[in-house]
This record gives sequence, C-alpha cells and structure tokens, in this order.
Amino acid sequence: MGRYINPLTDFGFKKLFGEEPRKKFLIDFLNSFLPEHHAIQDLTYTKVEKLGQGPGDRNVFFDLACIGQDGTRFIVEVQKAKQVYYKDRSLFYSTFPIQDQNKKGDWDYKLNPVYSISLLEFSLDKSMKSTNELTYVHLKDDQNNIFTDKLTFIYIELDKFTKSLDELTSARDKWLYILSNIAALDEKPTKLKERIFESFFTEAQIANYTPEERAEYNHIAKKHNDYRNVIHTAHLDGHTKGHTAGQTEGRKQLVLAMTRNGLTPQEIADITNIEVKEILDLL
Repeated sequence: MGRYINPLTDFGFKKLFGEEPRKKFLIDFLNSFLPEHHAIQDLTYTKVEKLGQGPGDRNVFFDLACIGQDGTRFIVEVQKAKQVYYKDRSLFYSTFPIQDQNKKGDWDYKLNPVYSISLLEFSLDKSMKSTNELTYVHLKDDQNNIFTDKLTFIYIELDKFTKSLDELTSARDKWLYILSNIAALDEKPTKLKERIFESFFTEAQIANYTPEERAEYNHIAKKHNDYRNVIHTAHLDGHTKGHTAGQTEGRKQLVLAMTRNGLTPQEIADITNIEVKEILDLL
C-alpha cells in the first residue's frame, strides 16, 4: 500500500472530489477545463441517482453530479474499462440534468448549460487519430457553427497524458499528472507548490483515514487493479473472437470471454451496457 489513495478508484474519487469539505478540489479541477464564462465560484452537490420516468425505465448512477452557482449542471464520470457504447452512454446520461430543469406551469424552455465530463482510463475511439488527451464535443450545424452551447462533452483520456513533471505548464496539466501518478508517489513533488495541491496531497494521505476507511480503500484498490488487468485481457479475447461474427454472436463471444476472465454478469453489464438478463441468456 502506498502513501496516497488512488483518486481514480470509486472510494478515492468520491472521497477527494465528492464531499462538501473538499469541494474546492472539484471546483479547481473543473475550472481547469471550463471556458472562463462558465468558471465555477461555488457549487452544490446533487443526487447521484437519477430515476427513470416510468416503472420499467432504468435508473442511472453518476459518480458525481453538481450545480454551479449560475445554474450550470455538471456530471462527472470515471470509467475504468472500455465500454462498447460509451459515447451513447454519456449522451444518455446527459439527458438527465437536462430533464431536471423541467419547470411546472408556464415555461419558455430556456436551459442552463450542461457539461458531461468523462475521465477515461482507456482510449475513447481508435478511429480518432488525435494524440491529445482532451476532446471537447459540441453540437454544431452543417457549417461547423455552434448550434447551441447548452450541452458540452469533455472526454479526458488519461492513457494519452504522458507529460513529465518538468513539462507541466498549467493547472490542467498538474491535475492530470496528479490523477495519473499520485498513487505511485511517496511524497508531493516540489513543483506542485500551489496551495490547492498542498491541500490535496494532505487529504489524500492514507494515514489520515480511519482503520475502517483504510480497509475499505485497500479492498477497492486491489479490485481496481485486478479489474483493469482482467478487462484488458477480456476485451482483447472477446473482440478478437467476435470481430468477424454477426452482432449477436459478437456480443456472445465478448460475454463469454469476460466470464472466462472472472467477471460477474453485473460487472459485464456495467462495462458493456448489455442488460444482465441478456448476458444470462447468452451464457
């Protein structure tokens, strides 16, 4: 076990970015990606569970959800393993903070902006040739003009971030370096001298947590590391066998490969967006 918790684990991310006493970290992190006119001065956390509109509709859980002081909505997701339809998933998730703005009675349909921010431990799309770790997605018309600024997707592909300490030039660089490397560090690098990072490293020290919290983190951290290795192997195996097959057969091969590599039906559902019932049928 290292000195600092891994902020990309469920425990670490929610502990360091999702609790009221430490929301300054989330504000600073988000502001490093946002345009100046949407910079956050303060924010309020909202429920991470969003209910479907009907009894048969799927409920969704965000890693983090919040509202800025000007009404701008933010959903933040950390995704460990590649999902077949991750872009579709992020589009689906973005509809919830839009629908939440529905007002009873007379309403002119004016919306506050929504940002969907995804921290990814994989490459989003191999067809995207960019080596940049950051992708902004806007709604544009056929003349490449912004159609509306009310919905923006920000995809952060951490596996593409390769800057060394000496190459860090912005708050964004420093946050991405910390997220990618803090779990392997023995002490805070002297280059990260800003007060916000001093505070972050202090809060991330495992020794500051209770024995129960340390035990919970150790369990989750081990599962996180095992999960990444298993997912990587399963995807290689499943996609190789299902590449030339039909859609149903391809899904079956992917499910079988993941099962052989130790994943449960629920874990496969979380990764692939295939319903648990269909996974059981395929098995």
